[in-house]
Amino acid sequence: MLALKENSRKLIAGGIALCLLLAALAVFYNRGERHLLSYQYFPGSSFNSNVDMEITQNIYRYGEGSTSTGHLRYTVSSRVLAVEDDGVATIEEKWVRQDDGQAPQEFNLNEIYPLIGETIVFRADPSGKVLEVTGISGDGQINEVEVAQWKASRYRLPGKLVAVGAGWSNREEMPLKDGAKTTIRTESRLKNIFTEGAEKVAEIQIHQEIPIDQETNQQGMTVRTTGKLIMEAGMLFNLTRGEEKSFDGEIDFKTANEVTHADGKVVLVNGDMLIKVRERGAGS
Repeated sequence: MLALKENSRKLIAGGIALCLLLAALAVFYNRGERHLLSYQYFPGSSFNSNVDMEITQNIYRYGEGSTSTGHLRYTVSSRVLAVEDDGVATIEEKWVRQDDGQAPQEFNLNEIYPLIGETIVFRADPSGKVLEVTGISGDGQINEVEVAQWKASRYRLPGKLVAVGAGWSNREEMPLKDGAKTTIRTESRLKNIFTEGAEKVAEIQIHQEIPIDQETNQQGMTVRTTGKLIMEAGMLFNLTRGEEKSFDGEIDFKTANEVTHADGKVVLVNGDMLIKVRERGAGS
């Protein structure tokens, strides 16, 4: 009986060791295997993305501060109109704000998300990079600079094979108001690959920084704005379908504004905005 128990313990211990070995080998294999991170476009296919933002904004002037909070909810409905031989697609996107969304009154919603209320048609490659904007229609609140900002700020995949643990970076020049420019710096890393049913999903970590340094003229005042937007986010990307599954992130935007009035009086106004983003998508 003692020998039987001892053999049972050895079998259990051996089974545990085998499981640990197989798990270690699976991790090693997963890290060595490379995965294609690129969008797949099919003529006539569609994709709906529901976005929920929690917004907290603080404004400091004359030594006093004020805080406002709110929600912004909108849907982006995309449809692939055509696909070229090299995988470049012509895509139509409609940005629609949901009625239950409420953004703080202290900032201009159209200035921060000018595409809401618009339909935009553009060409994009499999990495997600926008090559050309071919049409815009809607409420007419968007201008050329804002279109260029949207084009530069769209997240891009590497469009190539990547192993778990490997990273990639993007640098995109983005225009600001009154001729100023900045550079969007994005660092990404493939954190993990897992299966969900019959589909393979990639987990991607994203860090993005956008420094701001611009001078504008507003109602007879000169406003010098400096600051930085920092985003930390995670994306789940469906490798089997070639489409985004979810996106969760936090955007921290801090600015310092030096306002010079026509009479030479200077007022300092500082601000910070924290935006928590939750996006869920589904294609057909």
